Amino acid sequence: VIEKPLGPSVESQPSSVYYQNGYTWYSTLSNKLYRQSPNGMKLFYSNLDKPPNIFYSDSKRVLGNDNSNIYEGYPDDQSARVDFKKIITLPESDHFGKRLLFEISGVIITGQKKGLSAWYNNKLIFYKPINDQSDLIEDLFIDNRNRLWMVMRDGGIEVFAIQDGNFSNYLQPMVKIN
Repeated sequence: VIEKPLGPSVESQPSSVYYQNGYTWYSTLSNKLYRQSPNGMKLFYSNLDKPPNIFYSDSKRVLGNDNSNIYEGYPDDQSARVDFKKIITLPESDHFGKRLLFEISGVIITGQKKGLSAWYNNKLIFYKPINDQSDLIEDLFIDNRNRLWMVMRDGGIEVFAIQDGNFSNYLQPMVKIN
């Protein structure tokens, strides 16, 4: 059990955690972010009052979200800052769900209150509305055969073939399991 890994202050406690390739990002309730790497723990300050929940990172940038926005930031080790800018904003009537994915071809896949979306270069390239507005997208994941699995709370599971490079037909329905 992790007990206060980032310090004694409540505002320094993790509000979300993201791990990829030996790097762990911790977002907090304040403007602080922490990155754990093989070189140790590094504190970063965000330009936002509360940093977004990180869902992707590589050696140069991080992507994160709050309820209605996706942000892009470039960690600067020297200044210990990450300045985030909004790159995608949803209308007030919608919000992001639990899981956002960054697919290897550069597509961001999002589960939302109203449907499933895919974004490329910050533009919507695919949208599938949820038929039953009382249902929710519980989880999204991409398997090793490059298929997207969408798990609904009540509506079963849908599997999509990902068409890399073919953004007009990016997600093709394959199977629906009720």
